Amino acid sequence: MGDSLSDKRNFILAPLICLAISNKSRELNPISKYKLDDLKELAGECNLATKNGPKNKTKQVLYDEINLYYLNH
Repeated sequence: MGDSLSDKRNFILAPLICLAISNKSRELNPISKYKLDDLKELAGECNLATKNGPKNKTKQVLYDEINLYYLNH
């Protein structure tokens, strides 16, 4: 029959597995793997500002903001 427990479990788990895979692709590497210019480029792709007033944001601040962006989107 088509209503087996296995079929129901697969129906419920398949979207969760897809969500987990799509979220995994948005994880950042450790900060040491990035140069400041790499983070500026990622920030631009996320429509995040790279400056705080007249001053450039630090590598750590950009990394944290990008990570927060990925967690919320």
